[in-house]
Amino acid sequence: MVTTTKFRMLTEQVAAGLDAPDTRIITVAHPLGGTDEATILSWADAAVDEALALLFGSDVVGDVSTPVVDLDPTEGIDAAVAEVRALIAADGGDIELVSFDGVTARLRLVLESAECRECVMPGEFLERVALDKLQATLPSLVSVLIDDPRN
Repeated sequence: MVTTTKFRMLTEQVAAGLDAPDTRIITVAHPLGGTDEATILSWADAAVDEALALLFGSDVVGDVSTPVVDLDPTEGIDAAVAEVRALIAADGGDIELVSFDGVTARLRLVLESAECRECVMPGEFLERVALDKLQATLPSLVSVLIDDPRN
């Protein structure tokens, strides 16, 4: 199943209501309407690895013959946060890295330029999405904490 960030929680609730709480869900950025084609295509490209992992029940996608060596647990944090930033930017928000100790990432949600603060996904959901995105690059990551100015 595919949904957008704004409707992920609703999609999960519908799946649970249909007695299918383990439904595999791919989440793409929101909104799709009014977004230019190049941006939507880039979001689709970014979702390919997640789609393959969900389809085949694995978090290993691509060339599995090349081992991943994680020498520095903080290497790649900026690129990983940039992926989360791209999801939030669609609704006019931003996210900043406050700290990362190799296990916990602390982020700050920035909504000053957001036209619709409520359109940016809720903090709890955003933490789950950020954890999934960041863990793909940073396997040592255990938790993501987000300072949400709406709380």
